[in-house]
Amino acid sequence: MRHLPCPFRQIFPSLLKIKRDSLFSYLKPLNALTIKPFEMKPTPYELIIDQSNPCTACDTLAAHTGLSKSRIKQAMNKGAVWFQHPKARLRRLRKATTVVKTGDRLLFYYDPTILALTPPVAHCHQDVGHYSIWFKPAGLMTQGTRYGDHCS
Repeated sequence: MRHLPCPFRQIFPSLLKIKRDSLFSYLKPLNALTIKPFEMKPTPYELIIDQSNPCTACDTLAAHTGLSKSRIKQAMNKGAVWFQHPKARLRRLRKATTVVKTGDRLLFYYDPTILALTPPVAHCHQDVGHYSIWFKPAGLMTQGTRYGDHCS
């Protein structure tokens, strides 16, 4: 084993005693663990309701996006769904039972990595009547995005 560098011999002396065939049979199961699961890219959906029968926002999004209702409800609670009546301003939609009507506009910004984040906890260092001093840990978002505001 002259071709191996010295640090390898010092760190892994037990591997030098294993035969070459048994080493490769030992490493084969590890290759299966390196396969990454399917990851979905950030996807914005825009729907303008043109149907005459009113239905809930959750049902409409589930029919058009192919995602399950539970994922859509979680995204709604975390602020990833936006709603606009005709001639009204755009606002976040958090209730899954909201009935959408003809002409309404639904915007669904779905990013599973942002929705899976759990924010670190901020601590109040000092509270003085008119102001307070907070410790904000690294990674804590200070404002939301269109993809969600649950971390702010």
